This record gives sequence, structure tokens and C-alpha cells, in this order.
Amino acid sequence: MRFIGQSGNVYNNGGLIGVTNTPSGPGGTNTASGVWSLQEQESAQGSGTWPAPYVINYFLVAGGAGGGGGKSLSGPGAGGGAGGVVTGYVVATPATPYQLTVGGGGTSGAAGGSNGSNGGNSVFSSVTATGGGGGGGANSTNYSGLNGGSGGGAANAGSVGVGSQGNNGGLGAVTGGGGGGGDGSAGGAGATNLGGTGGTGIQYPSGTGPVYAGGGGGGAFNNSGGVGGNGGSSIGGNGGNNATGGGNGNTNTG
Repeated sequence: MRFIGQSGNVYNNGGLIGVTNTPSGPGGTNTASGVWSLQEQESAQGSGTWPAPYVINYFLVAGGAGGGGGKSLSGPGAGGGAGGVVTGYVVATPATPYQLTVGGGGTSGAAGGSNGSNGGNSVFSSVTATGGGGGGGANSTNYSGLNGGSGGGAANAGSVGVGSQGNNGGLGAVTGGGGGGGDGSAGGAGATNLGGTGGTGIQYPSGTGPVYAGGGGGGAFNNSGGVGGNGGSSIGGNGGNNATGGGNGNTNTG
């Protein structure tokens, strides 16, 4: 016996136990419910009645994080991390609902130097893409970037946010915030009066599709903020320059 699946793979399993049916078989000899003979398999496949599995391929992207806020006379904020990206497939059961939640973008850090907030998680069935980590703020208690799908950049001497499904944020400098991590690469480091660039996003489908999940650029003391990473949606917010709030993260819009 063989069973040819949707992908064309051949399974030599000596017979297939499938959904309940009443096979007739040649000469009416096959009467065991759920057992499909080779002839019945081929006949059902040819007529379009074979109960093939329904496979759903997914590309799940979470919300980008908000950039950290700058603070007057203290320095700039860092870029927010991109939303995490998860790909794969599930074998769906017909007539069964599957819930999809799209994570929203995180809010910006305030001009007083607070962290940007993390992006929202996106969920499909039992799979979760984690929201990006908020960018570090210019207040000394908020220097470090937050962990997330991709990590937030660091302000000043803080620690970078760690990416669980993407990349880490970039290191900060006194007058240049680090860039947020992207799904394609880590955030760039800040330098004197120059914000780090946001990490690059990922193209899907590769080579032909749009780009998703880039990190936000870091802010700078002289307003020369870093450029956000490429990513049309789910990008992290840019860090705030001196005495300005950071940018909001973006929701994945497909």
C-alpha cells in the first residue's frame, strides 16, 4: 500500500487507517470501516474526495517596541527592538476555529528619560511571537534596554536588551543611544553625538517579499539620531534625542 500526501511524499505503510468510511473494494471484499485500499485511495485522490490534511503555513510577527526617551542635560534614549518573528506550519482540523492575535506597537518613553514599553505578542493557535524590547531611557535608572523578541538598545552605560527570537540591541554611549535589535541583525552601537542604527529586518518571502521587523534607531544629544532598521511593519520606535520622547513602536500590518 502507499499513501501520496499533498507534498507528493509516498508512504509505504501497508495500508492507511483514515477517517470513517465504508469501502467497497474490488468485488465488495473490503468492508472494514476506516481502511482504504490502494484502488480506493487513488480513486479518491483523482476525484478530489480524499481526506488530505489541511496545512497552514504561518509567518508570525509581533509588535515593535517603543524607543526610550531622552532627558534634558542627561542624554538621548535608545531604539526599541523589533517584534519577534516565528515561522512554521500547523496541520489544521477542518471546521475548527483558530485564534489569531496581532500584537500592537509599544509606546514611547517620555521626555523625562523613561524606557519605551515592549511591543505586544502575536499569537496563532499555540504559537507566540514575542513583542520587541523597549529602548533604554536617559534617566540613570532606565539606561538598560528591555528584553523581547529583539532586544532594546541601551542608553549611556546600560546593558543591551536580549532578543529571544531575533537579535540584541546595541550598546549606548553618553551622547548616543544604541539601536534596537532587528530580526536580521543586532542594533548598532551609539557613539559621541551619534545614535546607533537599528538592526535590519527580514524579507519574507525571501528575495521577493516585503521587509519586516527592523529595530529603531538610537537618539543623539545633538539630534543626530540613528536611522531605524529597514522593516515596513513591526519596526521598533526610534530613541528620543536630548529632552525629547522616543518614538512609538509599530504594529505588524502585513
